[in-house]
Amino acid sequence: MEGALRTLALLLLAVLTARTLHWYPLLPDPFPIHFNGAGEADGWAAKNPVAWALAPFAGIALAALMGLLAAKLPGMAARSPGSVNMPVKARFLALDEAGRAAALAPTATYLRWVSACVAGLFLYIVEGIGRMATGAWDSLPSWPVLVFVAVIIGGLPLLMRASRRALEQAR
Repeated sequence: MEGALRTLALLLLAVLTARTLHWYPLLPDPFPIHFNGAGEADGWAAKNPVAWALAPFAGIALAALMGLLAAKLPGMAARSPGSVNMPVKARFLALDEAGRAAALAPTATYLRWVSACVAGLFLYIVEGIGRMATGAWDSLPSWPVLVFVAVIIGGLPLLMRASRRALEQAR
């Protein structure tokens, strides 16, 4: 699962980069950068590479940060276990390094999931801005953004349950 989520996030980031490069030459000057709740453009920016790259760069940076945290979590648990927030922390601190890594596996999986969701969210935003700017869409539906956010937040109870279970099973 870890490899599949990592691959999914990387694939989405590659598509995000490709679509960012695809849309830039097609953008009008100015192009929409902000939308109200009804999906209508209510903020505009002059066409320049920096203005266009802000949203995709933010998405790439956030997704990369989540992926990096997932990869570094076992090392963090080994070097500084007290800095890791876990339910029943005393039990977590009593584990050996392998046990702490096993207990943190659900968190690493969740971070990779969030990385993929963030990449997908920003891909939707870039694609939507490009389509709105070129007149292919009349409005940018906000419900996909809400779905991405709900999926990320909705995973938290699952993370908590999986973390507790992993902590109980770790030795």
